[in-house]
Amino acid sequence: METEIRASVAMAVYNGEKYIQDQIDSILERMGPADELVISYDSSTDSTKQIIDDYASKDCRIRILDNQNPGVQNNFNNAVMACRGAYIFLSDQDDVWIGDKINTVVSTFEQTGADIVVHDGYMADQNLQRLPKTIFERFGTYNSPVKNIIKCNYWGCCMAFRSSLRKIVCPFPSEGKIGHDLWIGVLGGMYGKIARVKDCLMMHRLHGNNVSTEKRRALPVVLRHRLILIKNLCRRNRELKKQGIRRR
Repeated sequence: METEIRASVAMAVYNGEKYIQDQIDSILERMGPADELVISYDSSTDSTKQIIDDYASKDCRIRILDNQNPGVQNNFNNAVMACRGAYIFLSDQDDVWIGDKINTVVSTFEQTGADIVVHDGYMADQNLQRLPKTIFERFGTYNSPVKNIIKCNYWGCCMAFRSSLRKIVCPFPSEGKIGHDLWIGVLGGMYGKIARVKDCLMMHRLHGNNVSTEKRRALPVVLRHRLILIKNLCRRNRELKKQGIRRR
């Protein structure tokens, strides 16, 4: 009889050799025997594949999938769709989990009945030296879909959701660089309940390849992407309505 999976961690990887071992080690430390790590691999030019294959050969809780459609959103979608757990955690390849992240978040789901749980985290430099403000302090803690369309405060690395929400949020749109975290948060706010945990349960590492996320984009670029987001939200809402799925 197959063991029921409690929590799945969906990790998308691409050219991640520099930091990925730190992240995988931190996740495995917090996983129980009924949890799994699902790694979606986008074809890379470094040793990422050898690293993750080595981990998988030593730990049966790890599954590796090849991503057939290159790109961040498609890579995360590939991982999320393969998850078998009741709760799905999102993971970048270069952060580090701290505290009792998985158990704390799962307990929050069970205590609140939430569909999405978001927790706080520390910002850190490439050497994991903490920066002054936490993610909540820097970006806010509002759940309003409208406010998040204007200014997103959702970070996928600090987010988990019930697998039942997958039929609403997947597939993630690949058009217009719509972040999967923004997409999940906005739809989750429309169709479900969001709970927040004040504890900092991860270190978000800023380095040369992801530090661009800290830079402000030009206003015309932001407006264009938001219009694409709204168009995709309207399309998904129509599809869900035809399926008989209503907003809360």
